[in-house]
Amino acid sequence: MSAVLQSQEEAAVAAAPARPNVDRQAATAAKKRRREEAAKWRPDHSTPYWTHKLELKTEQASYVYHMALVMAQQSLYFFYHTLPDNIDAMAAAESAISTRFETVEKQLKDEIGRLKIIVDSIGADQPAGYSGDIDVHEVAMYTPEAKRFATLVESYDEMVQLLDVLWFAAHFNRKVRAQKVQEYRNLLVSFSRWIYVESRRAKNAVREHRMLRDASRIETARVKATGQRRGDGEVVVAEPKVDAAPAPAKASKRGQAASAEA
Repeated sequence: MSAVLQSQEEAAVAAAPARPNVDRQAATAAKKRRREEAAKWRPDHSTPYWTHKLELKTEQASYVYHMALVMAQQSLYFFYHTLPDNIDAMAAAESAISTRFETVEKQLKDEIGRLKIIVDSIGADQPAGYSGDIDVHEVAMYTPEAKRFATLVESYDEMVQLLDVLWFAAHFNRKVRAQKVQEYRNLLVSFSRWIYVESRRAKNAVREHRMLRDASRIETARVKATGQRRGDGEVVVAEPKVDAAPAPAKASKRGQAASAEA
């Protein structure tokens, strides 16, 4: 019985389609090209910007640059440069974004301060450098908030370097280091996605405001054209203008004489 089952399993394995041969290096290179192309995004309309030079030493910070800063840059551009109609919606979203920035900045600052205290207390040696090349990016900043996000990426890069120092000093093990790196990477990526969601909400609010404004303009034009005005569920029809009947033509003298003879 076991021989029969074994032969059936072997036949099933032989009949199963072969797995596609995936070239991991080619897939990684293609993913990298897509990220680099996304990072080259420029707005359709000419907008003044400030170029900021990012010099990132860790691959984790480079990942955050591509996965968080690039998205945040585009979302912030559309938010501040293409949605100026609804002042109330813009002000509310801007306040929420500013508050979130302050929270994330404080978290990173506190963590970096804590790690520096540990490094100084144990006298850990600072590395001379990293084996890989420094990842340099010339980033066009269209809003002050984009510059703040770039500063967050630089702070994250500094935090990862401090974690590496403590890891090589045998103060943190591999698991603790990986958890901290992932925790703050997820923090920045989720923050970028949150900015995107807020920009979409503001866009929908502005779109609704425009629709209501256009409907009001259409109603005003209709009232002027037809003389009708909508009340509380009723339609008031203006009195139609009736032109006066034309006066009868005055009879000539010859016609009056003919009428007399008749």
